[in-house]
Amino acid sequence: MSRILLLVIVGFFGAILVEVWYTTRGDWFYGDAMALLPVVKVGVSPVLQFMLLPWLIFFISKHVLQ
Repeated sequence: MSRILLLVIVGFFGAILVEVWYTTRGDWFYGDAMALLPVVKVGVSPVLQFMLLPWLIFFISKHVLQ
């Protein structure tokens, strides 16, 4: 359980860092419909993807493919 939690936490902060970096540089921007996290002003969906996809891939590879 602690590994999964660590994976989710790293994904959360990693996504925020990446999103802040690329939006600050002007490499991409968000449309008006994008929901943003209040303090850091990054998109909710990219952060959720970074948090949940690694866990989902880990879960599938461990439980479904065995």
